[in-house]
Amino acid sequence: MNHRILVIDDDPKILESCQMILAPETSKAGEELESMAGELFEEEVENGPDETLNIKFEVTTANEGKIGVDEVGKALQAGQPFTMAFVDIRMPYGIDGLETARQILSIDPDMEIIILTGYSDTPRQSMARQLGVSNFQLLKKPFDPDELMQMAQFLAHRHNMHQRRGEQSK
Repeated sequence: MNHRILVIDDDPKILESCQMILAPETSKAGEELESMAGELFEEEVENGPDETLNIKFEVTTANEGKIGVDEVGKALQAGQPFTMAFVDIRMPYGIDGLETARQILSIDPDMEIIILTGYSDTPRQSMARQLGVSNFQLLKKPFDPDELMQMAQFLAHRHNMHQRRGEQSK
């Protein structure tokens, strides 16, 4: 199952890093090399019950809050909503990250929100009051690539579980 992720940050390096970590381009040569390494080291590729390892991400980036909010609206209209949004809290142009997240949730309340911040001067409780919700994640910069991927996989897995429960109750 593919999951669409929106990353909103004014720093092009953060946007590029998130793109490379969450949706690395796989080439035919890279796949062949991975397969040969598996054979050489006698490792089996496991397609077992842990579907979190098989989650694929499609990443869209925006360098301003308003652009990100517009992307969420377009995605919903196209019937391809985002699963989650990583939103920088401080952006110098236009609306800040908390207002961006608040507007995103008003358009699509099912989206997972992850606030990216390099600062610890805004308490989580204050963020929750401004957002109007407390079910958001906080990821501090500079973030570890594994931590970013783990958070995205966990939230995508949780999203899948909620969808399945919704389908079963129909």
